[in-house]
Amino acid sequence: MLSVTYFGGKGLLQRFFFRTGYVYAEETERAEELQEYVTQNKLSASDYKMLKKWGTERNIDDFTISRGKWLLFDISYNGKIMYGSREIPNLTWRMYHRISFKDGTADVYIYMKEQRINILTY
Repeated sequence: MLSVTYFGGKGLLQRFFFRTGYVYAEETERAEELQEYVTQNKLSASDYKMLKKWGTERNIDDFTISRGKWLLFDISYNGKIMYGSREIPNLTWRMYHRISFKDGTADVYIYMKEQRINILTY
């Protein structure tokens, strides 16, 4: 019974955040920060070391960059992804942001599972 309540409540909360636009607003804010970082550092979509550093510093759980159906960067992968070697998954529920890189525009997916809040105890 407890597991039904947990998973049911979790599903309802996820739907609420997606329907109200809360999650998209948070991801959009991060995408705007990424655009500034990319522009300031003149990054290409495949500059994986700098992109991974940026995502890791912001506790981003899932972060990919793609063009068309091909993956260019994945925060979970250590190393450069060769264009045309990895196809992006066909996940229609993902919301992508268009970012301008030094080597052209690309679709960016940024996802943070939760907002990390420091709780002070007294």
